[in-house]
Amino acid sequence: EVGRLMEEYFPENDIRLVAVSDGVDTDEGENDLTPIRNLFNEWYARDISKKCRLSNKIRGTSGKPLGRPPYGYRTDPDDDKHWLVDEDAAAIVRRVFQMMLNGYGTEQIAERLTRDMVLTPMYYWREKGVKRPGKQAERPPYRWNTSTVIKILTTEEYCGDIINFKTYTKSFKNKKRQENDPENWVVFRGVNEAIIERETWKLVQQRRGTMRKRKPNEEEPHIF
Repeated sequence: EVGRLMEEYFPENDIRLVAVSDGVDTDEGENDLTPIRNLFNEWYARDISKKCRLSNKIRGTSGKPLGRPPYGYRTDPDDDKHWLVDEDAAAIVRRVFQMMLNGYGTEQIAERLTRDMVLTPMYYWREKGVKRPGKQAERPPYRWNTSTVIKILTTEEYCGDIINFKTYTKSFKNKKRQENDPENWVVFRGVNEAIIERETWKLVQQRRGTMRKRKPNEEEPHIF
């Protein structure tokens, strides 16, 4: 890609490229070593990606979480691979599940939380000084939407589980996360203290009609 830009796009658009550390200045002519350096950089990135994938696979199959704790949990200060219940947020999680059991829809739950001025997860983390990845959309701190409610209701980790490999990337050049087939998940039951009882979680999924039925000949997730 760098070669294409340097040989085609930049000259066509009268763009000068200066890379000080690599000794490149297109106004002074082409550097014969640049294509070779680009190739080595490509190999290096590919090699690092393979090592990272292998490291994640080893960690993910050993019961260590690959992601950050969901809303309702916090990282254990003595062990960053263990989650503790965040009681303030966990109370909201339990409330959301109970409202669903009481017959509220996801939109009604979002409206009720908004009316009661409950901080959304993103603003709650901000208030606690917890940095989370993702776009920092400037929206009202108490404005809940249905997608956030659905996210809470479908998070099985609230049963105390660690679920790894729910998403993946196709290659080191494409960072977009793809949904992984549940048969490729690795699930560790009861690793953390549960916020929601497993039967309650299953009942809520049945109420919402989201209990996924396995396809014929489809394997179950790897459960430990």
